[in-house]
Amino acid sequence: MNTMTQPVSDTRRDVSDIVEENAHAIGQLIDLLQALPGNLYRQSFGHRKQHVIGKHVRHIIDHYSALLSATDCPGALLDYENRNRDLSLETDRRTGGHRLSGILRELRNRFGTEYRNELAMLHNSDGKW
Repeated sequence: MNTMTQPVSDTRRDVSDIVEENAHAIGQLIDLLQALPGNLYRQSFGHRKQHVIGKHVRHIIDHYSALLSATDCPGALLDYENRNRDLSLETDRRTGGHRLSGILRELRNRFGTEYRNELAMLHNSDGKW
């Protein structure tokens, strides 16, 4: 288990550019969820029927929520492995879309201007805990 911190001086790209790239992708996902029939959101697919769009959407939301939680409190640790998994997001595409819209607003509010705080991240680089 390692803790990594990205030094502020190493950030070459403007944070707002990264936020807008993410905002674009989130916006596309929101549009897809609005057009997608609810039964397809919950339907299993793939070779072994183990994939579900709703589970993938929940996974994306979990990661953005972890990032926002860690950047909400100075000194907090970003840990993608121990994140809150809201299983209700897997079955209701509207709830997923609403949550993504909130994440989009929060990303722009928090990082829309230059973000200068360091962020420490728990990282499992050797595959062992």
